[in-house]
Amino acid sequence: MKPKAVELLILFLLLLPIAACVSIKPQAETSPLTWSNFSSPLTATTKAPKPGFVNICGVLMLMNPAIIAPREDGLYLVPIDINSARGSTVIVPTVDPRRALQADVDEVTGYFCFKDIPVGLYALVAVTDKGTQSSVRSFETGQAIVVTVTQEDLGKEINIGIVRLP
Repeated sequence: MKPKAVELLILFLLLLPIAACVSIKPQAETSPLTWSNFSSPLTATTKAPKPGFVNICGVLMLMNPAIIAPREDGLYLVPIDINSARGSTVIVPTVDPRRALQADVDEVTGYFCFKDIPVGLYALVAVTDKGTQSSVRSFETGQAIVVTVTQEDLGKEINIGIVRLP
């Protein structure tokens, strides 16, 4: 091989790993949400809750869209025994399909709504790929979402804003 060709080959081999480290901006299709959506208010559901109940709605943003499986996923409100909630510590139980309430989710926009929810204490939990359960977190603070529905909330829609997973 000629010395010039060897130099070019070495230069190419040295630059190839560096080029692989350059971050590439994700394409728009990787997430249905755009940054402009995060500051806009959520639209109310079309139906008011039944008397004596509330609707709990928000927008779910996936930090990694690959974690949700098309058929096995779900967003649930899991009832928490108020007696188990002591101080600032809350034990989030696992999703029991007989007791947990599943949200209606718009898979394109991330908008979700739990309809006709009674008074109680609830954790927002996602069931992801292969049945993995994960607490849904506040987009801004990273704290797990726990929702308290009181008598004063009845007949209203509670907007919990933008939440994220994980």
